[in-house]
Amino acid sequence: MKPKVGSRSHGGRRAGGQRNPVLALLAVGGVVGISVAASAGVLQPFLHWLHAVGGDKVGHFGLFAAMSAAVTWALGPSRWRAWALVLSAFALVDEGIQAFLPRRASSWADLAAGLAGIWLAAGLVGLGARNKPSERRA
Repeated sequence: MKPKVGSRSHGGRRAGGQRNPVLALLAVGGVVGISVAASAGVLQPFLHWLHAVGGDKVGHFGLFAAMSAAVTWALGPSRWRAWALVLSAFALVDEGIQAFLPRRASSWADLAAGLAGIWLAAGLVGLGARNKPSERRA
């Protein structure tokens, strides 16, 4: 039986293995929104708890890992390395821009935490999807 057009399965993928760019855009947009809010100083009162759990490196890791997992799952886990590379470029630009913003500071450690989150999440999603028949097509 052929799936209905536009019907969805779990995990951000449409039935029949179609890509779901909306989920990917929402994930990237969420990270951009959080970055802009942090640059404007809006998030400072809400992020004090991060210092208790390891500082902003935990935030960078978790935020970029969540974005990477969503993008990789939505756009095609079999191409996880390509998505991780694109998101790594995004993280590099995001961290580089922070060097020029008055309320932000750019650091190699923040970039490393973000990159670790990106590659770990993309790898887990990509390699995990290899066990599913719909993703065995390379």
